[in-house]
Amino acid sequence: MIRSGLIIFVQTMVLCGMGPAIAGGKSPLGSSSNKIRIAAEPDKSTKSSLSKLQKATFAEDHFSVMMPPGYETKVQTGNEQRVAIYTIEDYPHGTYEITCNTAPQHSAFSPLLLKKTIESRKDIKTVNNSQPIKIGDFTGTSWDVTLQAPSPHDSGKIIGVITGPRMYVLTASGTKPWLGSAAVTEFFQSFELIPD
Repeated sequence: MIRSGLIIFVQTMVLCGMGPAIAGGKSPLGSSSNKIRIAAEPDKSTKSSLSKLQKATFAEDHFSVMMPPGYETKVQTGNEQRVAIYTIEDYPHGTYEITCNTAPQHSAFSPLLLKKTIESRKDIKTVNNSQPIKIGDFTGTSWDVTLQAPSPHDSGKIIGVITGPRMYVLTASGTKPWLGSAAVTEFFQSFELIPD
């Protein structure tokens, strides 16, 4: 029961934008949903935040990463599971997003579930390539994708890693030049897991 609920939870809530659950609708899990804002809206002036990455630590989700300040947090809980999504727009270039799924200690996140979750995302038009990566002691996967978005903001890079009860998905989506920038490279390379 937990495994099938977990697949529905991951596919429906996390990688499809969390739909009506975060927007105040009824959660598919039947639980209440919470939207937590921990920072002000990003400045949408013509200034780029490419050089303004700062270390952000997310102790409850056991990771840290370099990203622009002013991110928004959305949290969904239910059936002993927790999903946190951290998002910040790097106007006008693209968007950074980190999703952390936490499930009961004995749940079975697997590389196959991670792959199916990425491939079923409604915002992805095509998966261009994938390759294994290493983050600390953990093995993950990196995907280059084309998104269902207007050009030139139709490119994306996704990294996924599973660490026992947690599945992390880091996404940068936007223009191709931005995805190749030092800031986006630093975002992905700075991701660190914090031991329990």
